[in-house]
Amino acid sequence: MPVMADTGDSSVDQAAITSLNVRNSPLLRLPGELRIKIYGYVLRQDEYWVIGHGGPTPAWYKPGNRLALLSACRQLYQETHLLPFALNEFYFVGYYELQDFCLAIGPAGRHSIRKFRLRDSLFPALVAVSTMQSHGIPLLSLALPNVERVRVVITTDRADISSIWRTGGMYRLLNWSRHGMGEHVDVQIELLQI
Repeated sequence: MPVMADTGDSSVDQAAITSLNVRNSPLLRLPGELRIKIYGYVLRQDEYWVIGHGGPTPAWYKPGNRLALLSACRQLYQETHLLPFALNEFYFVGYYELQDFCLAIGPAGRHSIRKFRLRDSLFPALVAVSTMQSHGIPLLSLALPNVERVRVVITTDRADISSIWRTGGMYRLLNWSRHGMGEHVDVQIELLQI
């Protein structure tokens, strides 16, 4: 069983705890390649929903918390903390959730995301994209540089459609979402009239 340190106690010798964990943990004694396969089975859940909850960062939602593995010990955290981003698809219920999530997880997390889906209504999406641009995220390709698959559904009503094209709103949204994406990236953007 890995030994957990009280991070508030500076007298604990972290190197000794790490050494004990490596010697005593059956998981940490396995070769690294095998541990990575096990981590993949544990952390692959296919989809995480990112839902705004009024706090400073959006909540991740998925029944059952396999992410607890990340808090078992420092070595497990170091070996696994980016895998949930790389192995799973993230579903954002709006551009604001995407924005808050990108700011919260930092560059390493953003660089690890491979797949995401997003659904939002048009005008909040346009406002959120402008906000992201003002926060230093001028293009989606810069926020998520290693993304391989993007699915975006923008909902709007009939009255909005003519103003979208007249004001250039849809062009701005498409440009922000697609510009800079490599040919290898599967990008689908759909306008859904409700």
